[in-house]
Amino acid sequence: LYRHLTKLTESPAAVAPNLLNAPNNTAKNLSACRRPPDKNLAHLLNQPTSSFPFARPTYRGGFWSPRSCWPPLSKTAVLVPYRNRSENLDKFVPYMQTLLQQQNIAYGIFVIEQANTKLFNRAKLLNVGFRVAQQFAKFDCFVLHDADKVPENVGNIYDCVRSPKLMISAMRQEGDATQKYHRGRMYNNFLGGSAAISKQAFERVNGNSNRYYGWGREDDELASRLGLRGMRIFYPRGHVARFVNLKHSSDVITNTMPWPHWSRVRAVMNKDGLNSLNYTDKGIYLHNLFVLIRADL
Repeated sequence: LYRHLTKLTESPAAVAPNLLNAPNNTAKNLSACRRPPDKNLAHLLNQPTSSFPFARPTYRGGFWSPRSCWPPLSKTAVLVPYRNRSENLDKFVPYMQTLLQQQNIAYGIFVIEQANTKLFNRAKLLNVGFRVAQQFAKFDCFVLHDADKVPENVGNIYDCVRSPKLMISAMRQEGDATQKYHRGRMYNNFLGGSAAISKQAFERVNGNSNRYYGWGREDDELASRLGLRGMRIFYPRGHVARFVNLKHSSDVITNTMPWPHWSRVRAVMNKDGLNSLNYTDKGIYLHNLFVLIRADL
């Protein structure tokens, strides 16, 4: 996928100008979009991605919106922090296009790559993605998504009806012949892997902290920020919200940040986050299936 990129030379808003508009001004004649029936797509993970049955996105950059119903169930930006996971990205993006196009939502997939050699900063990349995605369209829902995790079921809608929410009820390892699942909620207030949050909620907590270089704790701080603003995390149950953890090399480096207790988070959240975000823009690129944002943090 990484070999087929074109650098964006126009305004982001010009890429998918009608993504969130009714198709051909015929909304009066279209029925309202409905939730699709449950359908498990996990079997596709055993097939070559070239055989995935997804339709082509509606617009360049991988943007998609329903054309046979209106309005969509959600207007969602999927934000994927990324570095050195090409084997996951090559499977993640086609699979997600296949799944999301059946959900009757309008969406875009944004891959935010850390373009330097510092320790990986997942939280800051998500802040960058949140800012840049809104230059393309006025999304009202954001799914903060690791590249090595994919949902099994079409019925796990990527919306923010319940925001904030963990998208994962249970998870198994790719290639696990026993199909053994482990619970998605690893501990109280867990918010890692894949989580949906509304634009309003993310802005209300000033986004993520920008301080977390290295793996871990950044999602725990986001959970603490939400709690401090009186927002409870919704945790799904049942088979519909099951995920698969894709295989990858074990090269993560854990940071030494302390546990983000509320007292500590309360002292910094108003000055560390979206309002203090700084980075060097290394370019925005379009693929047929996603938008790549390169940032030097």
